Amino acid sequence: MPFWLSFWHPAIVAYLIITFDIYWFYKSITLAYYAVKSYVTLVAHSKIDWLEIARKNKYWEEVKHVVIIPEYKEPIHILRRTLSNLASQKFPKEKLIVVLATEAKDPDADTTAGILQKEYTSIFGKFIVTKHILSVGETAGKSSNMAWAAKETVNLLTKDNPINKYVTITSCDADAILHPSYFAYLSTKFLEDPDREFHFYQGAILFYTNIWRIPLPNKIYNTINSIGNLSVLSQGKRFINFGDYPFLDWGVKHGQNIQVFILQQGYACRDRPHVREERRHNAEVLHKQVPQKHARAQKDSAPPQVVQV
Repeated sequence: MPFWLSFWHPAIVAYLIITFDIYWFYKSITLAYYAVKSYVTLVAHSKIDWLEIARKNKYWEEVKHVVIIPEYKEPIHILRRTLSNLASQKFPKEKLIVVLATEAKDPDADTTAGILQKEYTSIFGKFIVTKHILSVGETAGKSSNMAWAAKETVNLLTKDNPINKYVTITSCDADAILHPSYFAYLSTKFLEDPDREFHFYQGAILFYTNIWRIPLPNKIYNTINSIGNLSVLSQGKRFINFGDYPFLDWGVKHGQNIQVFILQQGYACRDRPHVREERRHNAEVLHKQVPQKHARAQKDSAPPQVVQV
């Protein structure tokens, strides 16, 4: 339209183009400013001994982290790299509960899981393997696999003893590489947060793991996405969560009065005060209903199809 309009009303077209340029200049400056701010914060935080700070918290002994890794026909060397990254965390490994979420329709799942169990069981506090069987009407994909794995993990961990309220759950892609201080930082921020049961945590997701092995167009695209993700983290009203799910509901449905929290790489997504108060009220009502409303759920539920080593 501006092209044809320029013949009859060139001034209007000029104003439209100038407005468009000003808008995108503003957006570019904003993105660059917040991206640099996030990067500086990221570098500064990387130099802090978060484990030492976390150990000083009075609830340090109780905190644990469940890490769910969904996989379907993933090459074993990719899974090894992810698990080795977890094993190299500057964090007590006995506090990590690793869940390898497999799919029943994957013909190599049992073989892959068996090999990885032998290699990594002795490293972590627990190494759990779940096998998701796609039910009728269920959508195949990462989300359904994650949902199944989380429910089975909650069942397993609460089978003998109630799970404490300082257990977190992290969604971790099969090819994700976490910073060595990720869980130390996460523990510190989680334990210090008085409203932790109402928060998600989101960190910087950077697409640089295999940046030198992909075509140039993909390098440019991934770099732009990484800068954009960094920029969003410093903008308090534009948080976006990746791969987070309401695990608290699953615990309640299975007769467990528990608090489980979903985390992904570190930043707290703080809600507006009135939203936070509403969620707190709903959570309190939900917890009061658990003993009466869900008394039969645990008794009648089928045993979890979980392999624990």
